[in-house]
Amino acid sequence: MLTRGETPGEIEAGVREAREWLEAPAAEFRAAGHPATVQVHVGDPVREILQVASEENVTLIAIGTVGKNWFREVLVGSTTLGVVRNGRYPVLVLRNSRDS
Repeated sequence: MLTRGETPGEIEAGVREAREWLEAPAAEFRAAGHPATVQVHVGDPVREILQVASEENVTLIAIGTVGKNWFREVLVGSTTLGVVRNGRYPVLVLRNSRDS
């Protein structure tokens, strides 16, 4: 049975897994001479993304689609739509190659 990270142990394991998963592409960026850090936050995704964007004074938020048709995802009120609607930053939406 899949869990949604409801217990402290599940949350900790999810954070650890996410950090490990993100470290490989971050290392590729660093190897190419671009600064890259990995941050994993727990909470409301829209609020967390916009908070980090503000703290880091970003010029662009790049966000990917995950597991759904992009158009359907935007229509049903996704994290992507929340970031676009509530943020003051340009947003680049990257379609996952598995999305159709």
